[in-house]
Amino acid sequence: MTEEREIENREDSAEAALVRRATAGDRPALEAVIRAVQADVYNLAVRMLWSPDDAADATQDVLIKGSRIWRRSAVRALCGHGSIAWP
Repeated sequence: MTEEREIENREDSAEAALVRRATAGDRPALEAVIRAVQADVYNLAVRMLWSPDDAADATQDVLIKGSRIWRRSAVRALCGHGSIAWP
């Protein structure tokens, strides 16, 4: 295995652990997941909306709604009624 691949595997494991913690209700972990995707969401919104201000508003809306959906999915999954996925 190459060194690059080993680094990628460690990063994937760290991300998976963070997602598991967030799913278990660890709020700081959920906030870290949100911070990790925030720039990508914003950059996509800028490309779609062509306005930094509108993109910032859309990013906030998406991340708030996404975190609510995540929490509901996590509760359902923990109760045995579904799986967890990032919307």
